[in-house]
This record gives sequence, structure tokens and C-alpha cells, in this order.
Amino acid sequence: MDDDLSHRTEVSPFTLDLDVREGYVTVRFVHGGPLIREVTLHSAMLRDGRAYAGDGPKFVNVKDDVVATYFDQRRIAQATLSGGFAVSVVPGMIFAVILTWNDPGSGSTEALGAQGQYSADEQFLISETFRGPAALRFLEESGMAPNAAPAARVEPPASSVGPGYFSEIRVAGYRGFAEEALLRLAKPTGANGSGMTIVVGSNNSGKSTFLEALHFIAMARNSYPLSFAQPRRHRDRDSVMLELVHADGRRLRVETARAGGSQAISTWLPEDSGPGNFDIHVTPSRRQFSPYFGNMGAPDRNWAMSGQEYSRTQLREEFVGRLRKVDTDPAARLQFDALLRRIVGYPLKWTIDEIATGQQFLKMIESDGSWYTSEGLGDGLVSLLFIVDALYDSEAGAVIAIDEPELSLHPQLVRRLASVLSEYSCDRQIVISTHSPLMIEWSAITNGASIARVHKRNGRSEIAQATAATLSEIARLADTRNLANPHTVGSVAREALFLDDGVILTEGQDDVAYFPRVLASLGFEQEPNVYGWGSGGASNIPKIARLFVELGFSRIGAILDSDAQPSTAKALAELQSMAPEVMARLIPAPDIRYKPETPSRAEIVGLIGKDKRTVRPEFVEDARAAIGDVLSHVASEPESGDDAG
Repeated sequence: MDDDLSHRTEVSPFTLDLDVREGYVTVRFVHGGPLIREVTLHSAMLRDGRAYAGDGPKFVNVKDDVVATYFDQRRIAQATLSGGFAVSVVPGMIFAVILTWNDPGSGSTEALGAQGQYSADEQFLISETFRGPAALRFLEESGMAPNAAPAARVEPPASSVGPGYFSEIRVAGYRGFAEEALLRLAKPTGANGSGMTIVVGSNNSGKSTFLEALHFIAMARNSYPLSFAQPRRHRDRDSVMLELVHADGRRLRVETARAGGSQAISTWLPEDSGPGNFDIHVTPSRRQFSPYFGNMGAPDRNWAMSGQEYSRTQLREEFVGRLRKVDTDPAARLQFDALLRRIVGYPLKWTIDEIATGQQFLKMIESDGSWYTSEGLGDGLVSLLFIVDALYDSEAGAVIAIDEPELSLHPQLVRRLASVLSEYSCDRQIVISTHSPLMIEWSAITNGASIARVHKRNGRSEIAQATAATLSEIARLADTRNLANPHTVGSVAREALFLDDGVILTEGQDDVAYFPRVLASLGFEQEPNVYGWGSGGASNIPKIARLFVELGFSRIGAILDSDAQPSTAKALAELQSMAPEVMARLIPAPDIRYKPETPSRAEIVGLIGKDKRTVRPEFVEDARAAIGDVLSHVASEPESGDDAG
């Protein structure tokens, strides 16, 4: 074909424009009609007529052209290509790209696309174009749209988590993980928190590695060129394998082509299963963009893969394309701002403005009409823009990973954000890496959320994950379900989950308060990490110790009273069975401190009746008035604030 070849096939509301050049071919779906909803770009590499790698982005609304470019990265730098979806190919590859959308008139699915090849002599050839039923039939027969394919599919294993979701992420040879490590993903069941997977760990333990792995898997799903440079490969293995396992048994694997090299390949396994259409959105920590920016960025959810590798420190300049989309789309604006307000606690008024030089900026508007740029917004609120963007237009079945969502946020906002993430995880899989105890909600754990801990042993990263049974048992000790000792797994107690190692469990808050004095009196200089404000009794200590063992702690101590109680003896036996990770000892006294004899206390008629649930009838009217006044006072909403930092 000639370099300037271009031909058009009319299909309303899109026109197919093919432009073959030296080193690349551009497939442009030219939009020439009204706003189109539910648009998907299907892209795949083909072998013997079957798709074996690839997939494309999904768009909620489309009012501009959709562009796919296939290029030889040895001849063309991706940065020189203009926007859109870019796929690196090598000689001999056959590829296909098909756009599907929901026709606004009939409500039926329409399609348009093309098949091409990058030949052995390094020439791009377009062999066939498709429209209407022919394009839909090609999607089915090739397996590019596996949910529609009539061929027999891989049967889900007995342990699968259900259709539409993923069961685990596997990592080997990447960053600090020399050996294969597995993170089980929580299953969304419709209950708040059910799809939440929380990864904890100390600094530099490697807890962000699984989120970074998800980013590369998302790039592989979209056929972006991949490589793993020397610092990312573990020195003892010198090869990388990342894998995302679907509930139906399919696996998307990314791995280095050969040990000692950086180039990577991606494969769907089994190879005849074909790619799937799913949404992975990864938000690194240190979320920032320049205060002034040009007309850059992509409006779709795959913006983070547009020429940007995963980085925890770099400016996320492409993000402004997403802000520009929200600013010009009333429906998107309504959703975005409503969610942002829920977390911040007050409405943020903003828009995109421009200065005389053509540079644009995010303009924050105060109630008195004054304004400022994102430089005056504070790191916390800028960070929230990224997180809200990841959530607001996501759909059921999405995988959303956020690294350290709590960064630069006031504790009140962290709690609100945790609640929002819990809600979204009812039908999406939310994966977070965090240092904040406030991001762990026991109500979410009750509904199926999972906790994993990444730690280092002998210089290598390892991951340990608590079982659902243990987490469920610990959740019963929380808050209103444990009225006698609501602090047992409170925020102070949850801090222990973030330790490097080494924690001492005691029975009650007296033990915690007096333990430093015991150490001083006995001449011990070191003050170890003591768990929370006690375990709420001897019988709870084995339950909490089991949680720490499952999370990979190897140095857990337990101190019990010598009170001759059967519950204490039972607890001691359970703790001794957890050796060598757990060491349990009795103090040579029935309690940690002297307690004088006290006379019996007279009955006290409290606000809550004997059922421990409802206000006594004689107090209802006065209680409602008194407490209602206080609630109204603290709920008054400021017009603006800066508590996000």
C-alpha cells in the first residue's frame, strides 16, 4: 500500500478511516453524530483466527473520534503518536480492531472494524474491513468478545468466586518478591465491604508491588508494550511473572520473554480462551499534576497508561484530560461532584480556566467569588480528585486499586473515604495499600473484606493473608458487637497490624496501663509494642494471636494472669500450640495490680433499658430533644474548609 493510503467506509454514526504509514497504521473511528453511549474498542492479536492477547478500553459516553494505532516500537516512538489507543506489534503479527456501540435509535449493538497484518517484510496491510453483522460475527468467532462467543468456554473451578470477578494476583521475580507470592482478592457479594482487599505493611516492605503488578496487567490487557528494567527484576531470579486469575479459570499472564532480559510478553491462558473485557484502574500514591497545563490528556479511564509507567512520585499530567471531561459533561459533573462532596463534607466549586498564553489551570472558586489554582488546594484534596475519578464512572465488575488513599488527608476525611470505598466494593473489587488503621472497617471485614500483610524476611518480600474464618471471629470483638470492651479492636489496636514484628498481648486495659511500671520496677529498659488497650479477657488472646500468626508475625508474646480460672488455662494451652511464633507466660500473681475490696453497687437506671438496645419510654422525649440539639449543632455544614490538608 502507498504511504498516504486512506479510505472510508460509511456506517452511521461512525466512519472508519484507515491511514497506513511507515512504521504504523492508524485506525480512526470518526464520530459524526450525537453522543453515543456504551462504546467498546475491541483489539486483539490473532493466531489461526483466534484472539490470544489484547483488549481495548470501554467508554461510557463518546462524542469524539476513537483512535487505535498499531506501531513498530523499533521504528516509531510511541510519544510521537497522537493520542488514542496504541499497540506495539512485531513482524508477522495479525491484529484486529472492532468498535461496538449501543445504537441510540434501535437499542441494538452495532459494530465496525478492520483486520490487518504487520508482515515479515515490515509492511502494514489492511486485509479486511467489517461492518454490522459481519463485524459482530467476527467478534464471536475470533473470541475477541468471549461473553458472546458460542464456542465452549473454560468451566469455572469449584473454588471460583463467581462470574465477572477475579480470584487472585500472582507475582514472582518482581521487586522484592523472588519466589511466587499470591494475593487472594475479596469477592463482591452485594454487601458493603465484601469486595475490599486491604494490604498492610511497614515502609519498604513491598506492599505496593501487587498494585504495580495490576498496572502492568492492565497495560497488557490493552496491548501496550511492556518491559521490566533491571531495578524491577529480583536479582536472584532475573525474570518476572505477573498473573491475574479470573473467576472462570482464565489467566492473563505477563512475563519476561527470557531470563536476564527486559522485554515482556503477555498471554491469555488457556490460549484458546481469548481476552476478556474488564476494567482495571490503578492509582499510585503521590497524586499530583502541574498547576498549569496544556490541552493534554485522554478522557477515558485508561488515561494512566498513555505513555506513563507506574510511578509513585512523578506528576500525573495526563490526568487533566479526565478533569476536562468532567468539566464539559453535565452528567459526569453531577456524579463526580456529589461523590467528592460526600468525602470532603462540603461542595467544591471548580472549573478549568485559561490564561493569555494558552496554559490552562484548575480554578477553585470560593463562596465570595475569589479563586485560586490547584497550588492552593492542598495535597489531600488534589489526591482526592484522582481517587474520586477512579470511582465515579466505574461499573460493577471493575478492579480499582489505590496506593495509600489516606495520604495528606485529615482523619475525618479518611473515615469518610473508607466508608465510600466500602460501599463501592459491594459490586467492584477494591484493592488498597495503606498505612492507616482508619482504612480498616470491621463492618467491611464482617461482610467479607480481606487483610493481607507484606513483610520482609531475610531481605525478601513475603505476603501473608488472614483467613476469612479468623477475620470473622475478630470482627465479633468490634465496636457495638462487643459492648463490654469496644476498644478491643479499635484504632489503637489496629495500629499493631502495621508493625514490622514483635507484639505483646495482654488481657485488659489495666495490664496495658501498668505494664510500663512493671518493666521499670523490674529493671527492663526496653518498652515493647503492647497491643491496643488489652484483648478484652484471656479467652480473646488466642483469637488475636491467631490473626497475627496468619499475617506473618513471628514474634508474638502473651502475658496472662495466674488467676486459676478455667478460661485462662484453656487460653494458655491454645497459645502454646502456636509456638514457635507465640510465646505465652503467666505472671506470678492473680492480677497486674492491687485491687481493694469494694462493696456491691446499687442499681442504676440508665438511658438504655435492660434489653440493651432501646431508650426507656420515660426518657424518650427529653433524650430526643437534648441529643437532637447536639446533633443539629455538630452537623451544621461550613461553606468551605481546608481540613484535607
